[in-house]
Amino acid sequence: MWTREKLTRFVRGALAGLLALIIALIGFSSQALPLQTPSFEVASVKQNNDRSVRPALRYTPSGVDFAGVPLTWIIGEAYQLPYYSRTAILATDDAVRELLIPTNRYDISARADGAVSRNVIRLMLQSLLDERFKLTLHHEPKDETVYKLVVGKNGPRLRDSADQSEVGQPVIANSSAAYDFRHVDMARLSGFMSSLLDRPVVDSTTLKGFYDFELKREEALPQEALPQDKSTRTRDGISSSIFASIESQLGLKLEPAKAAVDHVVIDHLERPTEN
Repeated sequence: MWTREKLTRFVRGALAGLLALIIALIGFSSQALPLQTPSFEVASVKQNNDRSVRPALRYTPSGVDFAGVPLTWIIGEAYQLPYYSRTAILATDDAVRELLIPTNRYDISARADGAVSRNVIRLMLQSLLDERFKLTLHHEPKDETVYKLVVGKNGPRLRDSADQSEVGQPVIANSSAAYDFRHVDMARLSGFMSSLLDRPVVDSTTLKGFYDFELKREEALPQEALPQDKSTRTRDGISSSIFASIESQLGLKLEPAKAAVDHVVIDHLERPTEN
């Protein structure tokens, strides 16, 4: 005869067994069905030979519209790399190196079947590079000297972009007087600074969002006035005054440090078939 106590124990045991079965099935399905990288629903890739077109990166709620963009930029966007840096993306042979030169530029227009986050769009870009450019790569993290980008003692001097959405177009304009930044986050600024300095720049600001700001150029010093320590110079020969400029103009600082830096090595790359 079933008592209430026996019935309760029976139901609890049955529920526990059913839960264990569900967990086992979930574990089996996750092993049997490997996760697939999401892909765009539609994508157009065309080479752009018009040198008058200024490279532009534009995100939409469901994809990208890139115009006249080098392959290093596309790979950098897909894998969140400081692609302005000369050592962030490396080639294994001359054929790959030839495809990565800045004069090989592409227009890419791609869409998902609905609105997705910027992180999902980056995964979709990885799929596009795999499918259309036959890209294969591997990562080589290395411990090396870096500059950490941090907030100065008096706080940042940055203006929030009017558009704080992920679909804004990041712009870095270069003139003889200044670098002009629009809709730029700190990761992109760090990548750009990596291209100017003698070592990678790592974002340690914890600042979120997108900013508009200007970094005025300092007048280059004569050769005899440059510091003897070459590690304090920038790539274009400007003196270490750039460090003071970043702090006085932007409220940020560059501090020497040691950190693991991710280097991406391109093993294989092909010209895409256009459509």
